[in-house]
Amino acid sequence: MGRAQRNKGATAERELAKLLSDQLGAEVSRNLLQTREGGHDLNGVGGWAVEVKRHETLNLTAWWEQTLRQAQRSGQKPVLAYRQSRRPWSFVVRLCDLCPSLTGDCTAQLNLDGFCLLVREQLTWQCFTCSADPDQLQQIRGLCTRLGVTTNIPAADQAQPNF
Repeated sequence: MGRAQRNKGATAERELAKLLSDQLGAEVSRNLLQTREGGHDLNGVGGWAVEVKRHETLNLTAWWEQTLRQAQRSGQKPVLAYRQSRRPWSFVVRLCDLCPSLTGDCTAQLNLDGFCLLVREQLTWQCFTCSADPDQLQQIRGLCTRLGVTTNIPAADQAQPNF
């Protein structure tokens, strides 16, 4: 990776850290040990291992795999934050981190406000009694739709997708 790419990545991390700090009212900072230790990009986001990507060409599958590895290493929940030029930040989280009894690779995509709401209110989300029951999955899918959260929970007649 060249110096220009590293600078662009560091700038994106600082930008997102400031936005999250302002919205969450907590100190969010860059993880300056990430290069040496192979860790996530931001610290201070309430148990979430944030991987930040700022690219014009999206490579969500590879980025998500990296995010999962780094979160597992740190023992935190994975979140991928990415954006393109003149676009808002998007965040990808696993639905099983919102509802621990869900299984599979289902994810949700949130905007900045939605992710900050999730971080602030993550205990509220855990109040749901979830299971892999198809009816409950469809209820969660409907709730997410009403909240404007994009998910990859399949319709009742579809197979479970991979990210």
